Amino acid sequence: MAFTAQWTTRGTTYRAEVSDDQLLWGAAPAAAFDPAKLRPVDSRSFEVVSRTVVGRETVVTALSMGQKVTVVIPREVMGPLELAWKRLNPHLGASGADR
Repeated sequence: MAFTAQWTTRGTTYRAEVSDDQLLWGAAPAAAFDPAKLRPVDSRSFEVVSRTVVGRETVVTALSMGQKVTVVIPREVMGPLELAWKRLNPHLGASGADR
């Protein structure tokens, strides 16, 4: 499944894409000259800590490779992103937790 998205909210530009059967993810300040550097998301070291819907955005706080990250995802990106995650990791739920 092809997936790519880029959005800017709350002063941060986010980018996500599926490439070579892995989810790549990056974020950078919106004013940054260079685009966000993409890094693979390893499902074995990814855990959602909280998920809150605020208006038309979902605020996700997660642990990724031992680091706490918070991401603000617009509603129109959240659905396709969850589908891409599920297809890459059928043994996991959309939240990143084992079923």
